[in-house]
Amino acid sequence: VCTLHAMGQTAFDQSFNYYLKDQFNLSSGYNGVLKALMGLITLLANSTLCMYLIRRTDVNRSVIGVLSVCAVTMLAVIFQQSMIPFVVLNVIFYALAASVVPLIQSIAADSAKGKDSNLVMGFFNAMKSLGGILGAMVAGSFYAMNPIYPFVFSFAAMLLATFCAASYYRKTRKAPAPEPAGVQGG
Repeated sequence: VCTLHAMGQTAFDQSFNYYLKDQFNLSSGYNGVLKALMGLITLLANSTLCMYLIRRTDVNRSVIGVLSVCAVTMLAVIFQQSMIPFVVLNVIFYALAASVVPLIQSIAADSAKGKDSNLVMGFFNAMKSLGGILGAMVAGSFYAMNPIYPFVFSFAAMLLATFCAASYYRKTRKAPAPEPAGVQGG
């Protein structure tokens, strides 16, 4: 999940600036303003939505919902031809995709046991880095073929990450406690 998410987010991030300049003829000044706006929105999302999900929900389940919204948002981006809706959808995607990182990190930290916690967190960081490397490589190659392809890849990576998170949730979800012997429901 971590690697797929990082691949999708990096492919998006590497292509977004080029796409705005190449397809919509926006200057680098607009790109800077949009990146600053994305940073502020991400800070807001991480300090509200993300903290709520970590403190008040089953994070293993919540990450599925956030990843699926990321996938749906990126699917909408792929079919968007107008600049303003394209930019708005990408800002939403960026904020949600950034919110997934602490959720996945929380899942990894919760799964770490005792002295293995350093190994688990090291593996988490390695998988995140691997996703970043692969996402950047794919973004550059795909953008050369067609400027929308990195966004298609990002959608596919987020969708696959959603399915992997759902599979992990099903495997780790706690079974209901059995009723004590001799007790009958009423």
